[in-house]
Amino acid sequence: MIATKPKMKMKKIFFIVLVVLVSCKSKQEILSTQQETTKSSKYNNPNYEPLNKFEGDTLKYLQTNFLLTNKDFYKGKPLSILLHDLEIDVKAYSGSSGRDLNYSKSLSLNFYSRQQKKDKIKEKKDPLVLIIDWEVEIPQQKIVELLRKNDGRWTEEEKKYYGQHIIKDIEMVIPNY
Repeated sequence: MIATKPKMKMKKIFFIVLVVLVSCKSKQEILSTQQETTKSSKYNNPNYEPLNKFEGDTLKYLQTNFLLTNKDFYKGKPLSILLHDLEIDVKAYSGSSGRDLNYSKSLSLNFYSRQQKKDKIKEKKDPLVLIIDWEVEIPQQKIVELLRKNDGRWTEEEKKYYGQHIIKDIEMVIPNY
C-alpha cells in the first residue's frame, strides 16, 4: 500500500502536467488562427490583401493594395498610414519639384537599392517605384538636407518626416520597354 501511494501521486501529477500542456497548445493554436484571420490592413482598409497572398509577386501586391481599388483609402491621409500597412521595405527615395523649384510635389518610394533598380531596368523588369503626390508641396530645403544626410536611403528619420504629410494621389512608375 505504501508503494502504491507515490505511484498514484506521480500519476496525478503526470495527468495534471499533461492537461496543462494540452490546454496551452490549444490556446496557442487559437491565437495563431486569430492572427492569420485578422491579417488585413492595420487601419481597417477593407480591400487590403496581405503580401503572402501574392506568392512573391510584389508588383501585384503594390498594384492591388496601393493603386487600383485601394488608392482612395489612402488619399487624404498621412503617408504614415500607408507606410504602416506596407509589408515591403522601402530602400531608397527621391523627391521631385513642381512648378516652384523650392517645393517638392511628390515622393518616389523605391523598393530596391539604387544598384538593384539599375539592374532591373537593364533587364527590362519593373523597378517598383511608387509615387506619392502631396496635398501640400513640401519645401525642398528639408528634402535636400535629408537626401544628403542619408544618401537617399530610407531611414526612420525619413519615415517620420514624410509620414506626417498628406497623400493627394498614388501612382506607379510604368516602364516603357
